[in-house]
Amino acid sequence: MENKETKGRIYSIFGIVFAVLSLIVLPIVFGPLAVIFGIIAIYKKDTKLGIAVIILGVALAVISTLIAMYFLNGSNGGFDEERFIKKSLNENYGYEVVSALNFSGLLLYQNFNEGEIAYLEMKSLGNRDEQIKNGLIVLSTVYENAKEYSINVLTPEERCSYDIDGNVYRSWLRSADGEKIFLKNGTEIDSDALYNLINYEIKTSERCS
Repeated sequence: MENKETKGRIYSIFGIVFAVLSLIVLPIVFGPLAVIFGIIAIYKKDTKLGIAVIILGVALAVISTLIAMYFLNGSNGGFDEERFIKKSLNENYGYEVVSALNFSGLLLYQNFNEGEIAYLEMKSLGNRDEQIKNGLIVLSTVYENAKEYSINVLTPEERCSYDIDGNVYRSWLRSADGEKIFLKNGTEIDSDALYNLINYEIKTSERCS
């Protein structure tokens, strides 16, 4: 009896190891393994610890899966950036956010080596300059720290892209709130100059195809 319980204890120990691993990596693999080894431990007469291993394996695998789902869906409490952008642009300005990839709207926040690019694509409507700036306002509300904002406007004939430097845009916002902005050489730059720089970036970065 004691020999059988000793053999069962080995399976219980392995089951505990697999249960812990299921919390860290591949819960769909290590969770069931923990349960299997718990069942074997019970069969080998290590009943109490075997039952505990089964419960632990199932519990930790479920917890691990829920954590993975949480991070896959975004760790921001379920806030849907794309839906917010689409709704804001549509309800406030009448713009339609579109995607040539999945036809359900496109809002990407891409990480490149040089920083982050917030990317927005929408159908053309009304004054182009106003549409770009309205899109920029909403896009920057969600992605405040993007290095660059890329606004793309679609017409039936062409697709036009406009890139705005994130630091310049944020500097303009701060200057508009009354904060003094200085260049690297110590020269102060006012709000109007920054706004003109944004307009210059929009015009010079235009790419239509």
